[in-house]
Amino acid sequence: MSTDWTWWSTNPADLAVFTVPAEYELMRGVGEELPRTVLERAGFAYAQLLDLELAYDGPLYHWNPNGQKIRQPHQVVETEKHGNCLDLSVAYAGLCQQLGLRPLIALLDLPNGPHAIVVLPDVWLDQDEATLVWGRVPAADGLARPTADHVRENLAGRWHPVELTALTPLPFGSRLGFEEACAKGREVLHRSNGTTMVDVGFVLHVTNRPVREVDRSLVERPAPRASFGDEVRLRYAGRLAAQPARWDVEGLEEIAFDGGTQDHALTAPALLRALRAKAVYQAIGGTPGLQHARWFFYEATDRVVDTQSTEVLLVEAALTGYDRVPDPLTAFLLRVAAHHGVGLGNPALHTWVMEHGLEKEAPEYLRSCKRHYWALIFLGEETIGADRDGPIRLCAVVEPKPVGLLEAADGDGSYIDHALVKTECRSPEELPAKLHELIRDLQKKLENAPMVIDLVAPLRFLTEGYEHQSLVPLPSGFREPLSRRCKPRLRWVRHVLDPGVRQMQHDRAAAMAESAWEQAPPLLSPDEAGSWDAVSAWLAHEANAKRPCVLAVEDETVRTEALGWLLAAGCGYIVWHRPGGVVQITRRHWDELEGHQRRQLLPEKLLNGGNGANPPSVIWNDPTGRPGFDLPLARLQNPPEESDGDLETVSR
Repeated sequence: MSTDWTWWSTNPADLAVFTVPAEYELMRGVGEELPRTVLERAGFAYAQLLDLELAYDGPLYHWNPNGQKIRQPHQVVETEKHGNCLDLSVAYAGLCQQLGLRPLIALLDLPNGPHAIVVLPDVWLDQDEATLVWGRVPAADGLARPTADHVRENLAGRWHPVELTALTPLPFGSRLGFEEACAKGREVLHRSNGTTMVDVGFVLHVTNRPVREVDRSLVERPAPRASFGDEVRLRYAGRLAAQPARWDVEGLEEIAFDGGTQDHALTAPALLRALRAKAVYQAIGGTPGLQHARWFFYEATDRVVDTQSTEVLLVEAALTGYDRVPDPLTAFLLRVAAHHGVGLGNPALHTWVMEHGLEKEAPEYLRSCKRHYWALIFLGEETIGADRDGPIRLCAVVEPKPVGLLEAADGDGSYIDHALVKTECRSPEELPAKLHELIRDLQKKLENAPMVIDLVAPLRFLTEGYEHQSLVPLPSGFREPLSRRCKPRLRWVRHVLDPGVRQMQHDRAAAMAESAWEQAPPLLSPDEAGSWDAVSAWLAHEANAKRPCVLAVEDETVRTEALGWLLAAGCGYIVWHRPGGVVQITRRHWDELEGHQRRQLLPEKLLNGGNGANPPSVIWNDPTGRPGFDLPLARLQNPPEESDGDLETVSR
């Protein structure tokens, strides 16, 4: 019995009734503040589906004009978790409507057959002005057939096409991020020999056509046997001396211990163990988001793997072996469980732990995962001139908010009112000692739980190397370098607290695709570092404008003023080498990572790998936060009044 719906291509407007926006209510992020712009919200919707790790199923560019089958929403996102271009486009359009967007389902006539994508006009669902949706394209009853000229005109600013098969490993070889999916959507829309567009919002809300009734009669059926998807099969089949009849537990058991090559002897048992772990992964919540999952894998294994699949992460964790307790695969599962607030009372996790003889070690490891904090330590405000002679206020805002330790702000709502610990010093010379005291007090408040630290500093303190000094107190009385234990990063205070400067960084980042991280970072030369105008022109140059990370070496020519100009121009990712710093070491660490890994992992590589006697200052203002944590801007609003000084004159 099938719960599929049937759609006839002779009635394209009927596609709107299959979107069923209410089915995606739980995916909108209950309690979360949604992105403000249409494009950002469209990216949020795409990310929600990307986290599900959907598979492609069905012919890529073909459907039956006499009756195309369309999967219901729960089949795409809950039970089957796969679909073809039309299924995925309908699902994405439904989620976009739930988020207040106005999607157009575009039916394309390509040289190799029909295809479907979604186009998002830069308007909201409740905006009914036709010209905002269509421009000069004639439209009637929610349908339009734009010409090639219309397409070119609207792609210049009104339409954002999204290729939804990019959610799956096919047809591009791996799952793609939102920016790349948009680029693929533009390409395929340009290649169409004829396009029909369905205005889903118009059909449902103006013509008042009712959505289809969802049939969940088969949703509660037992789930199919766990098996691996295409990415695992493609990645590991070549390592096996014998291929399993099926990539499920039974199929892998048949070949797991056949012997054969050394690769087979290592890979087949790891595949079997990872597949069993997949059931536990799903039972404890699963899908924390690929970005967080990669980070949990890195923390559990100390390895970086280029993949778009959590299934591959499970296999690679199993391949890491048993060189620690708990073993890397179990550690990965426990970190995911902690992220979801799941304990050993979960039957699947409890069974896994008992089978591995970790009934003593697992509870403590799980507790250590739960007691993991991120501290943003503010080292004063941006000041110029005589204001620098005043006291320097230090404070630490901690994420997540430690229960019972931090009450609601009772002052003016500034970040200082949310601080868990605070102090001040009279001069920069006193700052290292005061920072040591603050970290010591913070450790006591957090009961010595593990934490990572961002030093949020004004320009004059960004290049002092505090992150490399011995500031972390140990029970023995000695101090440990901050970089060894707390994985410190630097942020410019105005990138965090100043809305205007923060927006400038956002605008620069928004102009770049995720693929920009594939490009080698440019090095600011002395010739380009002499003035604000020179730095601005250098950043605007085509070779540098779309590269998110910048390298610089401080010397008698490239002074700290140039760092201030880079920051003020919106550069949020800067590796600033002190005199004598070795740029080649930084480039080597860059090359060791894949493009999609660099924003998340490069700072740790630079800290762990060192950079000679003069390690660089890694100024890394990732607006989303840090792996495992989100930037708490909601608690950092309304900062204290800042100087109105000209950004061009900010200097050491």
